[in-house]
Amino acid sequence: VNAATTRLFGYSEKELLGHNVSMLMPESESTKHDGYLDAFGARNLTASFLNGREVTASKKDGTPLPIHLAIGKIEGEEIQYVGVMSDLTVIRQQREELQQLRDQLLMAVEVARLGIWLWFIDDNTLQWNDLMFELYQQPVALRNNGLNYQHWYERVHPEDRDATAAKLEASVAGTGVYDPVFRIVRPDGSIRIIQGNARIICDNNGKPVEVIGINVDITEQKLLEEHLLKAKEQADAA
Repeated sequence: VNAATTRLFGYSEKELLGHNVSMLMPESESTKHDGYLDAFGARNLTASFLNGREVTASKKDGTPLPIHLAIGKIEGEEIQYVGVMSDLTVIRQQREELQQLRDQLLMAVEVARLGIWLWFIDDNTLQWNDLMFELYQQPVALRNNGLNYQHWYERVHPEDRDATAAKLEASVAGTGVYDPVFRIVRPDGSIRIIQGNARIICDNNGKPVEVIGINVDITEQKLLEEHLLKAKEQADAA
């Protein structure tokens, strides 16, 4: 037992020496650990070390403590086991915070009606969120079955394709910003107006490898702007 273990669990070295490590776990976990150790000991290995598992330990005062526990087995004149425990408290907190942040971002995406896309430059494949499939009227079955750049490009209005693609290429080359407003034509014949934005992701050598972006359907906004402009022109002409 090292000093870190006594500090972590609140026991003295004397209280821990000679006892099964399961004393540091609640009953629900200690029984599992004994079976885990028995199975490990049954292996015909002279020296080995398991990758370990995450368990909930218990401090002397009963406070739950998330840890990663790995067990090593060393065979000599007698079999010895070595346990390595890592405190996962901070990691667990970070996981929970990341999950909360992810949930908040997903909610913001849904509320703002943001189409999120990721383009892998080397193999030309795409990843879309659900709204992108809805917006472009592409089958969701393509999500894990060959969704690629062409599936986006073929929906762009023929009159807007060259300019929109050129903006994307310029942003990848580092000579421009991808912020186009373009039209798409859907299979049902409807035309939607899209505002695009994107950011380039590079590898450690500075080579562009991915592009992550958003699409926002601004059709209603554009129609309203046109209506207001016509109304103004009519008022000025009166």
